[in-house]
Amino acid sequence: MLIISSLFLINLVSAASIPIYVKPLSGDGSLNPNTAYIYTFNWTTDSSCNNVVFSNSSLTITTGNDGIGFINLTIPDSLSSIPSYICEYRNGELRKVHTLSSQFFDRVYVQSINATGNITADTGFFSYLGSLISRITKLFVTDIDASGNVDVGGDLNVTGTSYFTDTNFNGGWMDDGLSIINGDIYAQTGYFYNITSLNVTEQNLTVVDDLIVYGNTELKQNLTVDTNTLFVDLKTNMVGIGKSSPSQQPDVLGAIQWSDKTGSNESGTIK
Repeated sequence: MLIISSLFLINLVSAASIPIYVKPLSGDGSLNPNTAYIYTFNWTTDSSCNNVVFSNSSLTITTGNDGIGFINLTIPDSLSSIPSYICEYRNGELRKVHTLSSQFFDRVYVQSINATGNITADTGFFSYLGSLISRITKLFVTDIDASGNVDVGGDLNVTGTSYFTDTNFNGGWMDDGLSIINGDIYAQTGYFYNITSLNVTEQNLTVVDDLIVYGNTELKQNLTVDTNTLFVDLKTNMVGIGKSSPSQQPDVLGAIQWSDKTGSNESGTIK
């Protein structure tokens, strides 16, 4: 509870009302249980109670057995200005002027906010929402549904499973970035480090341009270069040159040329 004074308590700010607890005392300081009082609360911008923004007037508050009374004060949906004081009147007499915190009307305590359109404000909580978000260091949520863009200026660390539709990273693959389109990965240049294995099980691995391998290469299936220019059958251990179905080691179809240690070239045809 936010204590305004020992006789006047404000519990919680809600969207429509404020619970008020009053504890009227007698002249000797004793409580007055089961007693009815007429209260008026003027919300003002000045301590002289002249500039009234809105008023909760002629409210009957009856104390309980403990001498404390309770009522909900209604706050209008729109205010012409922000009150700084509450002028408390009891049975027609000004009892006390209570000072409100400067942030009293700048804070909203709600469980949820449902909006079908935009939320805008010139002053108050939502006017500072942009700068507030920029200072958030951690955001704990269960789901994020975004119909527009989500811009991440720093690192994005995902410990669980991530599901992406078409996604562009660093501007997309046409701008030296990376794109995921219909499940395919597009990039102009890719560098892969410390990969112990690369398994391509359901589709072919197609390299449109040069493939440069630094290190040993071991193939577990047949090797084909331009259909029948070079074919290695790993099941029969046969190598075909000029043919794709070798029956010998090697199996050459067409003319060949070779040179000896002196550098002289010889040519011929193997039939």
